Amino acid sequence: MHPSSNNIGARFTSKLALDNVTFGAGASAPAQTAGNAINRGIVRPLHLSGKLQIATKYTLASGHTASFTYAMQHSDTDGSYVDIEGASGVTSLTALDAGTAQRTVMELDVDLMGAKAFIRPRVTPVMSHSGTDVITVAGVLALGGGEDIPPTESTVDA
Repeated sequence: MHPSSNNIGARFTSKLALDNVTFGAGASAPAQTAGNAINRGIVRPLHLSGKLQIATKYTLASGHTASFTYAMQHSDTDGSYVDIEGASGVTSLTALDAGTAQRTVMELDVDLMGAKAFIRPRVTPVMSHSGTDVITVAGVLALGGGEDIPPTESTVDA
């Protein structure tokens, strides 16, 4: 067993996948947002898997519900993106009776074996009520399964 197997954190890297975005109910709210494009060609080692983590803070009026779809997409040229097969999900959000803010984290496992050069998340809220309903999201993509094992002190000093 390689000595670095005990330090799994050394085998991951994280990228800011989605800046803080706030969705509000009503006509002025964005229908969806695309996250930050990540060029897989310049991230070394080339990671073959990842986990998209989307932190969500939401405030819905008492009795209101909302849903949220999310996916990872890929593209050859940082232009026309399509969803990566098997890398999507949906979450239902339900208001507290008091209408106070709630927080949750949505996680999505992403197989990057066949992914193209550029990847990014896509998030789409479905808010059926107008008024004060608000959803704020931010996301990180943790990349793992790299092709190289990082050096450790014992292998560097040898």
